[in-house]
Amino acid sequence: MGTPTLSLIVPLHNERPNLPSLIHHCTRVLEATGHCWEMILVDDGSDDGSEDYLKEIQAQEPRLKVVRHSSRRGKTAAYRTGFTEAKGMYLFTLDADLQENPEAIAPMLKLLQAGDADMVVG
Repeated sequence: MGTPTLSLIVPLHNERPNLPSLIHHCTRVLEATGHCWEMILVDDGSDDGSEDYLKEIQAQEPRLKVVRHSSRRGKTAAYRTGFTEAKGMYLFTLDADLQENPEAIAPMLKLLQAGDADMVVG
């Protein structure tokens, strides 16, 4: 496992029910890119068991990086924390409730790699 070239930043607050599906879908999509990747989950002061679940999963998957705010600071602060922690050349964001489809990462990555864009929003 080398330095990640792709970082996925996921801010979350009280998303415990969504975490298994989120992590499963995202790790599958990230793995399929063929890149060395990391998934940064920024827990913004959750009090629903998210913290314990994330610690458990992180122990099994070292490419998951969990960062926790001790109190709720908001989505913008969670993104800022995630961007600060990210090591990848390519940065992606995704909400923990999966309103955006993680499958969009691969075509966005292709656009970035082609050099036709500096940023892709979708």
